[in-house]
Amino acid sequence: MSVNDPDESLLEQLTARKAELMELATLLADLEWLVKRSIGENKARLNRHMTPGEGQRPTVDGMPAATINKSTGRRTVVIDNNPVFLRWLHEHAPTEVEESCRDAYWKLLAPSPDGTCVVSPDGDIVDGLAVAEGDPFITVKSSHDRSVTEALWQKHRHALTDLIPELMPGGTE
Repeated sequence: MSVNDPDESLLEQLTARKAELMELATLLADLEWLVKRSIGENKARLNRHMTPGEGQRPTVDGMPAATINKSTGRRTVVIDNNPVFLRWLHEHAPTEVEESCRDAYWKLLAPSPDGTCVVSPDGDIVDGLAVAEGDPFITVKSSHDRSVTEALWQKHRHALTDLIPELMPGGTE
């Protein structure tokens, strides 16, 4: 390609845009990590100072900012003795018993190296199972280096402040 080739200019623009998007993704990953950590610490503090059923409505400049409640723990049914439960189930609700693979063994099954079939821990091909592949996705693993985060913040903070109107009622849809 020549220096004046419009395709070369477009390629340079796309490469620069990709680099910018990767930097922004890194910054957002750092901010997400910091925010999640801060939220976790804050919730732990609130948990020590609130009682179940208590609710608060903090305000900012006299306007409601949030509703914060401490709920009681969720109650769920768990099996604490599987053989005893299965005996009870066979006696009282035999039509509700299903035969299935134990979770521990299920976790040992894996796609073959070429991804065409499922193999057992012994290397046997397992009949009745197939390998399903999910959609591709992006992962961002930041170094969480403070100086890098600060440099990215200085470079890309305008992109983040542009998001604020989307958080407002009636914001960008």
